[in-house]
Amino acid sequence: MQTVEKIQLSEGQMSALDAGEMVSIPALWEEFESFLAETNYRAEYHNDHIIIMGLARFIHEVLVRNIIYLLKGFYLSNPFYVAVSNVDLRRDGKRRHYNGDVVVVKG
Repeated sequence: MQTVEKIQLSEGQMSALDAGEMVSIPALWEEFESFLAETNYRAEYHNDHIIIMGLARFIHEVLVRNIIYLLKGFYLSNPFYVAVSNVDLRRDGKRRHYNGDVVVVKG
């Protein structure tokens, strides 16, 4: 059985996140899942890296709100739902995990 290292952020990485920057950490899938269960940060996993994003800036939130408004109008009479960024996305059969700003779901 493989031992999973516990990932801890350095002071520099936490400062970068507090400044709204992105931090990338090489990691195994199992390390990511362990990290995701224990962290307060939004994290993604792509190409064997944990990607951690700092807090979104105001302009980002305004743009996401406008995109949601446009999509809701576009899909108004269709069987689609528009969800905000609290929806995690995983690709079937792939070790990838993403946090979409906006997610459109059919059905």
